[in-house]
This record gives sequence, C-alpha cells and structure tokens, in this order.
Amino acid sequence: MDSEAQESPLLQWKPDDYGGVKVNLTEPMTTEDFVPKLRASLMEWRNQGKKGIWLKLADGLENIIAPAKAEGFKYHHAESDYLMLVSWLSDLHNTIPANASHRIGIAAFVLNSNREVLVVQEIGGPFDGTGVWKLPTGVIKEGEGVWAGAEREVEEETGIKTTFKEVLAFRESHKSFSEKRKTDIMFLCELIMKPGTFEIKKEKAEIYAAKWMPIEEYVNQPWNQEKELFRRLVMVEAFVSFGLQKLWELLGRESERLQGVDEQVDELKRQLGALESLLEDADAKKYESKTVRNFLEDVKDIVYDTEDIIETFLLKEERGNERGIRKSVKRLACFLVERQKIASDIEGLTLRISEVIERMQSFGIQQIIHGGHSLSLQERQREQREIRKTFPNNSESNLVAVEQSVEELVGHLVDNNNNNIQVVSVTGMGGIGKTTLARQVFHHDMVRRHFDGLAWLCISQEFTQKHVWQRILKDLRPHDGDISHMDEHTLQSILFKLLETNRYLIVLDDVWKEEDWDRVKAVFPRTKGWKILLTSRNESVGLHADPTCVTFRPRILTPEQSWELCQSIVFPSGDETEFRIDEERKAMCKKMVTHCGGLPLAVKVLGGLLATKHTVPEWKRVYENFGTQIVGGSGFDDINLCSVYQVLSLSYEDLPMHLKHCFLYLAHFPEDHKILLEKLYNYWAAEGMIRLYNNESAIRDSAEGLLEELVRRNMVISERRYVTSRIEHCKMHDMMRELCLSKAKEENFLQIVKLPISTSTMNAQSPSRSRRLSVHSRNALHILKHGKTKKIRSLFFFGGEEDSRIQSVPGLGSLPLLRVLDLTGVKFEGAKLPSSIGELIHLRLLNLYEAWVCHLPSSLRNLKRLLYLNLYVNYPGPVHVPNVLKEMLELRYLFLPLPMDDTTKLELGDLVNLDTLRFFSTKHCSVTDLLPLTKLRSLHVYFTGSCTSETISSSLREMTYLETFSLLDWKEIRLADHGGEVVLDFIHLKNLMLTCSVPRLSNQYRFPPNLAHISLAHCNMKEDPMPVLEKLLHLKSVVFKSGAFVGRRMVCSKGGFPQLCELVLAKQMELEEWRVEEGSMPCLHTLTINDCKKLKLPYEFKYTTSLKELIIEGMKREWKEKLVAGGEDYYKVQHIPCVQFIKCEDK
Repeated sequence: MDSEAQESPLLQWKPDDYGGVKVNLTEPMTTEDFVPKLRASLMEWRNQGKKGIWLKLADGLENIIAPAKAEGFKYHHAESDYLMLVSWLSDLHNTIPANASHRIGIAAFVLNSNREVLVVQEIGGPFDGTGVWKLPTGVIKEGEGVWAGAEREVEEETGIKTTFKEVLAFRESHKSFSEKRKTDIMFLCELIMKPGTFEIKKEKAEIYAAKWMPIEEYVNQPWNQEKELFRRLVMVEAFVSFGLQKLWELLGRESERLQGVDEQVDELKRQLGALESLLEDADAKKYESKTVRNFLEDVKDIVYDTEDIIETFLLKEERGNERGIRKSVKRLACFLVERQKIASDIEGLTLRISEVIERMQSFGIQQIIHGGHSLSLQERQREQREIRKTFPNNSESNLVAVEQSVEELVGHLVDNNNNNIQVVSVTGMGGIGKTTLARQVFHHDMVRRHFDGLAWLCISQEFTQKHVWQRILKDLRPHDGDISHMDEHTLQSILFKLLETNRYLIVLDDVWKEEDWDRVKAVFPRTKGWKILLTSRNESVGLHADPTCVTFRPRILTPEQSWELCQSIVFPSGDETEFRIDEERKAMCKKMVTHCGGLPLAVKVLGGLLATKHTVPEWKRVYENFGTQIVGGSGFDDINLCSVYQVLSLSYEDLPMHLKHCFLYLAHFPEDHKILLEKLYNYWAAEGMIRLYNNESAIRDSAEGLLEELVRRNMVISERRYVTSRIEHCKMHDMMRELCLSKAKEENFLQIVKLPISTSTMNAQSPSRSRRLSVHSRNALHILKHGKTKKIRSLFFFGGEEDSRIQSVPGLGSLPLLRVLDLTGVKFEGAKLPSSIGELIHLRLLNLYEAWVCHLPSSLRNLKRLLYLNLYVNYPGPVHVPNVLKEMLELRYLFLPLPMDDTTKLELGDLVNLDTLRFFSTKHCSVTDLLPLTKLRSLHVYFTGSCTSETISSSLREMTYLETFSLLDWKEIRLADHGGEVVLDFIHLKNLMLTCSVPRLSNQYRFPPNLAHISLAHCNMKEDPMPVLEKLLHLKSVVFKSGAFVGRRMVCSKGGFPQLCELVLAKQMELEEWRVEEGSMPCLHTLTINDCKKLKLPYEFKYTTSLKELIIEGMKREWKEKLVAGGEDYYKVQHIPCVQFIKCEDK
C-alpha cells in the first residue's frame, strides 16, 4: 500500500521486499500525536499480515523513543543522523537481520617490476618500534568499495598510485574491536602500480618509513612466518619460480581469444591448481631429494610447453587475421584445424599434469616435501651459518696482507677528531675476509685502550631482539648474574644508559638484512660515545644503519700475496726443499692460485687441499678439476674443504627468486667477457625476467634496480664511469662465476657448448632439459641440427674470428620457440639473413651486431613480439632493409644499419614504444615519423638527405623524456642559426653529441639545464667555445674530436666548469695555446690530449690539483721528454698520480 493511500490516523509507511514495513519519520512530532497513530498503524499492519516493522527516527525525535519501546519496539542500530527501531508482528520465526556486524579492512599487496613488495612501518599501533615491515593497511570508509579503498590507502600512505587487480585472500577474526559481537574482515588485495609512480612519498603523520622490499625478505620476517595468510605468499613466490604466474596471466589475458576451447582450458587450469599445494615447499627440498628435483623439472617442462603452445596458437591467429578477405574461406578451414590442434595439445598437457600428480602420489613426494626428514631452505641456510658462526677469539694463523686494512679500520674507530663516524661497515663478497679483519680490529691494542668495553655478536638468520641485547650486555657487564632473566624493556633501558655514558665498540658480524639493524637499534642513543663495526655482504645494510657510515671494502690479494698465503698453508713449517726441486707442481699450484682471483678463502681451501696430497698424480687430479672441486663442492669428505662452495652458495640462496634467474643469466657469457648492461637488460626483458607495465616503463628503469641489488650484495662487480657514476659494464669474480656456472648446471638453467663437438658427443653430454644454449665456439654451430635443441628459448653465439656460415635449413627454422637470438659477428652464406628467420615468431630479441649481412628478408615482418632489434651489421657496403619494421609495434630498442641502400624506405611512425633509436637516417626515413615517438630516451639522427634543421627541430619538440641525443651530418647543413633550438626543449637531456657544422657557440644558445656530457666533432668552430661551455653548471664531461675547433687559442676562466670531471682534446690540429686560469675546473679528474700537434701544455696547469689521470697520446716526443721526471716541465705534472704516454715517439 502506498503512503499517499494512507489515512491521516496512520503513520506514513512503505512496504519492504520481505513482507514488512518501512517507516521514516523526519518531522517533529509530539508524544500525543505519535502514540495513537502508532497503535492504529500496528493494528492495520497485523490485519494485512505484515511481519517486520522498521521504524527510522531522525535526529531530534528522541521524545518518541520511549513510547515506541512501550509498544514492543527494540533498538536495532544507530548512525550519526538517525536511530533505527524494529518490531516483529508475526507468530513465525523472526527473520529481521541483526545489525551490520563487520568492519572491512584491506591489506595492499603491491609488487613492482623488480619483484619487490611495497611495505611500511607505522607510527603507533602494535608494531611500533618492533622493526616489522608490513603491507599498507586501512579501513574501508562508509559507502566505499573494497578496490577503491585499497587504492586510496596505498596512495595516502606511500604516494604510489595503483590499480586494483584482484582479491588474493581474506581473513576473518571475531571480537577484534570495541563491540564483542562484531567481526573484522581483512581483504588482501593485489594492486598494479601505475606507470611513473615508482618513487615513494610517505605520509608523515602515520608512516615512519616506507620502501620496496624483496618479496622473500618480507615473507621471511619472523612475524610473518607464523601467519597462514603470509605463508601463502611464499607459495605465490614458488609459483613465480616455475613461470606459473606468467602462465596464469597469459590464460587470463587471452581468455576471449581462447573461446572454442573453453572446456580444455578450464580443465588445464584445474590441473594446474592441483599442483598448488605440492609446490609450496618443493623448491626448498630439491637439494635433498632427487625425486623432488625430477618432479620440479617435470613441472617446469609442462609450464614452458603450455606457454609455447598457447602463444604459438595466438600468434598464428594474429597472422591469419591480417591476410585479407579473399583468403577468408581458406583461412576459416585453417582456423578450425588450428582450434582442433590446440584443443588436442591442451588435453595432452592436462594428461601430463595428472600423470605427474599421480607419480608424486605413488612415489610419496608429498611426504618428502611436507615431512620432517629433510631440511627446508631456511633450515639449510641456518645450518650452514651455524657452521660458520664467528667468535671474537683471535686464534687465526696464515694472515697475509691485512695489516694496512686493519690500521685503516682502527683509525676510523679511534680517531678523536672525527666523532661524526658512528658506524664502520666492512662489506664484500663471501670469503674475502670481512670477519678476519673485524676480528683483528677487535683485538687491536689501540682499540682495547680507546674503548671502555667491547661486544662481539654474530647475527644469525633468525635471531631475537632479546637474545642480541642479552649478548651485548653480557659482554659489557660480564659480572651481572641476572641478565638471562631480564625482559626486553629492562635490557633496553640498561643498555641505553650504558651506551649513553660510556665509550663502547659493538661488532655486529655477518649482518644480512637492513631489518636486522631495525630490530636492535632501539638500545643505541643519539650521543656519540659508542661505535659499531659491522660486516655484511650487502652494502646497503651499513648505509641503512647510518647514511653517513664509512664503507670499507677489503682488497683482494695480489698474485704474490696469494702465493705467499698458499705456501704458508701447504708448508706450515717453512720447509720448501721438496717443493723447490718439483717445478711441475710449483707451476700447477701457481696457476691454481691465480684462478682463485685473490679471494683469501679460496686460496686457503686450495692450500688445505694440496697439503693433503703428496704425489704429482694427486696434484694433477686437483689441477684438472680445480674449479669443480673448489667451488663446485664435489669430491670432498672434509666439510672445511667445500667451504668456498658453502660460503658463496649462501649468497645465492639468499637471493629472491627473480634475482636468482637474473644472476644465473650471467652464466651465458664466457670468462672475462665484459658484459654491456644495455644488452643485458634487454636479455632479461626478452626472457620475461622483468615486468613492463602497460608499455610505459622503460626497460632500463625496471632492470637497473636488479643489477644494483646484485652489486650491493657483492655478487657482481660493477664497472662505473667515473664521470657518470653509472654502471655501464659488469663482470664476476672468478670464484663467483664458478658458482654461477655450477648453479646454472644444477638448476638446468643453461647449457654451454665450449668446443667443436660431434652429434654423438652432444648426445652423450646432453641430458640437460635446459631451454637455453650458449655456444662458445662458432665451429660448433652444427649442433642446431640436434633434435634436443628444438625447444630452446635463448641461443647465444660467442667465438673468435672463425669463418662460420649458417645455412637456412636445418638452422634457424628448426628452433621455432626461440625468444632470444644473439648472432653477434656471425657470417651468413651470401651475406643474406635466411628467410627462415621469419619462422621464429616468438622472438623478443634479435641481435645482428657486426654480423656479415647485407640483405634482410621481408619475413622479418612475422617477428611481431620483438622488443630489441640490433641491425648494426658489419658489412662494407650498403644494407637492404625491407619496410616491415613498422609492424613490430612492441619494439623498445632499434639499431639501424649504416649505410642502407637506396631502395630502403622505412616507415617508423607507429613504433610508439621505442625507447632507443640509433642511426635514424633522414634519407631512408621521414623526419615526421619522429613526431609520435614521444617515449624516446636515446635518439641518434643521421642527416643524409634533403632536410632542414627547422624540420628536424619541429619533429623533436614532443620528446620531453629524451636523455641522449646525437646528430651526425656529413652534408654540412649549417646549424648556426637553429642548432640551439634543436635541443632547446629537451629538459631531461644529459648527453649531447654533435657531429655537424656549428661555426660558433653563441651565448644566446640555451642548453638544457641538466646537460652533463657534450661531445663535438667537425663543428669547425672558429671562436673559442669555452666561455659558453664553462657556464653550464652540471657539465661533467667535454670531448673535442676531430675538427670540432679550428681556432688557435682556448681559455678556461677562473670559476668555470665547476663540476667538470673529464676533458678530451683530440685532433684539434690548429690549437696552439690553451690557458687554464687558477680556480678553473676544480673537479677535473681525467685529461686526455690526443694528436694536437701544435699545442703547448699551459704553465697554469700546475694549479689543477684535483687531476688524477693525464693521458698524452699521439703527441711529439718532446712532450714526453719535457714531462717525465727530470724534464724541464715536470713540475707542471708532478702532482698528478697517473701520467700515461701513448705513441709519443715521433719527432
């Protein structure tokens, strides 16, 4: 019945959907008016058979609450603007629902491309001061959806903008807040980070700290280990190690395109889900059970095969859709055949999974995995660290070359003139001698006299805050008998007062994580009496404890020091008589010592091994298997002899899974190979080891953090340019490389072929199920014919100058599943890349750098998944490139050949995801194609056709992200009027290279504000450019190449070039006089003068006191004669530590 139909004696009401009544009173009403109407209404509602009555009273109607209760109404709930009363009129069971009894909260799980999770430490709450890192959490607001609330909380607490993806799990708890009848529901939500929001901006009022943390570190926090919700995250991470996460994402993303095989896909998903519980701890058990290892390999094979089958189907479908209407009938028939094939293939995969599960059950693998008879990963790590547990007693012998390092460390700790030093961090790879140094410092006489007390703590993997504080107090107050009975609060209070009023040294040995420091730091006051000596493999630990800490890196031993150490162990008594007459053993030992790479632990292990061998044949066996025995951990009964493997393995095992894959990828490269990071990052991206969100993030941004983490963990050695401080190359210590090779083999991650081998040899040595192949000899290319290579995903070729040819069959076409193909330097028959390259439809990376190729086939158009394409071939003539690159819409990196033939015309305007474009030729490409390429960070333009500087300038204006710009112009288009405008809008530009005519640099030129490096060649500048360049405040490197300056005189003024670190003057043939005023270039580190025949070294050069390296190349002999010790101008350079003369012999 509608309210308008009610008579005035009744209350206005509306029916609800469940046979009840809703009354909403908002206007003031006296008790005298209300009671008669309520009674009349109740009678009417009973007559109509109404059941539940909802009486909603607006704020201000408190006077009618009591009369309503007298008529049988009861409280239901209240909000800020109303009170709800209810009454049940029926004789049936009361079905009025109880008051809303749940509070909804969220925990946000945000994972970046480096497999790091977003975590915070809150101000206040149960975790305040505990050092525990937790996910961003919060409560859903009234009327707010779960997903919107999750996005809001993350942005409020950390500044990171996200998009809700899905609910991973939820947790329910009763009586969790003020009302005992209430329940608290917490949803764990996965969110995807929006592009461009990697930088954290924490909310100051509620958040003490926020950061990105490797997911394994987060999950392995002791507090999380007790929670089922977070234990599930370990399982999620295990899935990642097998590629299952990528597979699930592929199945979900392409579900619409897989219609028609829905049933098969659903069954496949069910079977994959059945593996879930079995994978949880399997990875940790693989080292102790061959059965588990085989099971894991089966699972990886299935995952790879599933991804290959589905992706192949989708790529073929895409190709078919592009063939036009005329072939649509034929295409339909092919389409149906392909649907039948993928349905059959998926059914086959499903059967394989069920067979694996059945085998697991029959062999009892679940009992192995979940049983208590084998050690988990954490238990194995704990056991190995227990073996290595350090103590302060100073009983070490065979110490070589540590005195200088010890004195330096002692100086930092006892220097009364530098009280700002609070923490000294000794960091380096495992086995380099960090603990040895710390122990020598701990017992040093000056340290003992300087400090009132000392404490030594070896930080175990799963230490407790209370235990650490007890140990410190016992060392500082050894006579206090009741320390073991003190609680945390008492311990903290006593230690805080002790450290506040005395000078104490605390040694924290073998600290692995930043969180370890967070858990113990509460006892350290802000006063400066105490100091900490900390050892860690992870450089970031010390910097986290104290951003101003002194970081000390132990030096590796020289070959002479290594030899001295090895001899002291092999001949502890000093009796070398037998050794002197045995030159054969001496030669073998020296070679093995060299292979130790100066790592003290490796040298000691070698010495200990040789000390037990007494015959030449025994030494030869050690020599022939040196790498395997010392680092591979094989062939030893004594646990001390395989300690190198154990020590280095700890660093590997501590890596998050995604970093393990990145580390193992370095095994592809030959020994002493300098790894260019630009290429390495693209390899990782092509293999799916880093995530690229929404085609927005640059590969370098995603990958750089991964490499930096490996460097911080001292597993990779970085080679940085002094000028840029940016890592450009990397390499590994020989021992760490041996570990990498050992683990890659153990994990079936990679197979390496080093020498020319026969097919029969390949059969014998290749039980490997690896999907990656690295060939270190081009004479072994025939292995591509081998049947076991057809499923490989990456193929690398390394070799010398052997003359190799690859035929189209049975070569590339027999490797249909390749994702990465590096053909650097390979020579092709007839200098033509085989058309079979187009069959590699899965390719993400194709590298033809310096390959012998002059003709590229049009079948390249099939490679639509390419991210990286390097066509900078090594061919003496022009190269033909078909106009098919425009179809590679996912390209991030494109390196075009130089030169290209006249028939080549390329359209590149659709390649909007390009990050790097090199040798863009204005003759073969339209300059207007650059307009849409707004994501470019690195662009090299080659002027070879009719194009004005105004045209190129207008085509570049939208490239606001450009960091590197190179302009080559052999046609001598004058940029005097427009060259400045070309780079005017590049606000992020850091590197500028101009090889073109720029007769003078005018003060009117407005260079980008952040320009750090400039290189000039063939500019033919007649006026001195220094007055303009020296005013660029951020300039760190200036290079003058051939023809850059054709004037006679240059002047660097006082106060100019405030940050310049590197200056190169090469082939400035007319330059005679160069003045360097005192106070110019105060930061100059390296100066190169090359083939400037008329130049005289300036007298004022002696004022460049910051200079560390001077390279004189291709100059007249008199330069060397005057500048060497005893020469008439030696006083000008005697303050420079390193002066090199190269090819300075001509008169």
